[in-house]
Amino acid sequence: MIETPSTFNVEVIQYLMPNGRQEQVTTELPASSALEYTEMRKAGCRFEAEMLVTGEISVTITKGENDLDISLTVNGPAVQAGMAAMLSRHMWRKKARR
Repeated sequence: MIETPSTFNVEVIQYLMPNGRQEQVTTELPASSALEYTEMRKAGCRFEAEMLVTGEISVTITKGENDLDISLTVNGPAVQAGMAAMLSRHMWRKKARR
C-alpha cells in the first residue's frame, strides 16, 4: 500500500520583531492545498507573516507590494488553517490578474 503525504511544506517570508527583519521559513499545510499553493506561486504570489504586538499572527498572500488576502489568527495551528483557507478562497487568483 502506498501512503500519500497528509501535509507538504510551503515557504513563508516572516517579518521578525522588533525591526521587521525578513527571514524565509517553512510551515506545513494540508496536502489538499498543494495544487492551489503551486498555482499561487506560479502567479508570482507568496505568503508573508508577522506577529503583531497583540500576539496575533497576520499572514498575507502578496504579489509585489500588494496584499491580495489576509488571515488574522492566534498563534498555533489556526495559522496554517488560515493559510489553507486563503488558498481555497482564490482571492489571490482574482486579484493577481489586475
